[in-house]
Amino acid sequence: MKRILLYSFIILTFLALFGCNNSSNVEKISIQHLNSDGTIENSFEIDNKEKITNILKILDNIKWEKNTKVEMSRKEDIIITLYYKKEKEVEIKHELRVWFSGKAEIKSSEEGYGKLSEIDAKKLKELVSNN
Repeated sequence: MKRILLYSFIILTFLALFGCNNSSNVEKISIQHLNSDGTIENSFEIDNKEKITNILKILDNIKWEKNTKVEMSRKEDIIITLYYKKEKEVEIKHELRVWFSGKAEIKSSEEGYGKLSEIDAKKLKELVSNN
C-alpha cells in the first residue's frame, strides 16, 4: 500500500511540474555559466517568450536514461533553471546541469541523466550565450 501511494505521489508530482512544459507556464529562465572550478563566471535571466519557447523545444529533445547514475569528470558548463508560474503566484523551479562536449549531457534531480544531439547542443549553446 505504501508503495502504491509513493508511486502515485511521484507520478502526480512529475505531472504537476512537467506535464505542461510550455512557454506559457515558464515565466523565466536563469542561466549560470560556470568556470572550471565551479564558480559562476556570469549569470543572467531570459524572459523573452520567443527565446524561452525555443529553449524549451530543444530541452524537449533530451533523451533521458532513467535510473542511470553518472559521475562527471568535471564541473558543469552551465546551470539552467526554469521558473514555472503556477496558480496563486506560486513559483516552481526546475534545475538542469549541462556539460557541452560536442553533444550535451544533462543531469536533473527529477529525470536523471540525459543527452542532446550535436545539432541540438549547438542550438542550445547559442541560445544560452549572453549575447
